[in-house]
Amino acid sequence: MERFLNPNVGDGDPYAFADIKYKVATGVITDPEELRKTTTRAGFSGRQYSALSDLLISRTRTDETAAYKMGSQAAGFGDIRPGKNKNNEHQFNKELKIFEYYEEAKQAAIADRGSFNPRETMLAAIDRYNNNDKKNAQKQDAKNKLATYSKDIRTRKRQPETFDNLTSHIKKQE
Repeated sequence: MERFLNPNVGDGDPYAFADIKYKVATGVITDPEELRKTTTRAGFSGRQYSALSDLLISRTRTDETAAYKMGSQAAGFGDIRPGKNKNNEHQFNKELKIFEYYEEAKQAAIADRGSFNPRETMLAAIDRYNNNDKKNAQKQDAKNKLATYSKDIRTRKRQPETFDNLTSHIKKQE
């Protein structure tokens, strides 16, 4: 701890510093607590720790930008975003839901571990959307098609029964 507080103490091993800097830059070290422990064990000065911490913050911002781009691509957007209209409204809704899941997962990871990996968090959000909302959308689409089919049959007077959407049973008309 003296190395962090005393400005007269020299820097630690430059080779170890370069190695840890490489690990931060390539995403091997993503947790601030892990960085603190590693720099303390290596005997780095406060100046070296500060430089590595700044690099970690910059890396996290870059990764978060890439994660947001990944979320937009999962919603169906390319590099150029179109204006919102009736034809692509579902893409905007999907993107909002994915980003909502991302923020929830991000807050949970920060509360649990004290840090988060933006790319892993976005992949978890996309998986959650694909597993939950996509299936619910398919179920709703099937219900809508069935209701339309039932209505079509009734208007043609081919069947004197109606479809009850709430219970998924067929009732006799009275």
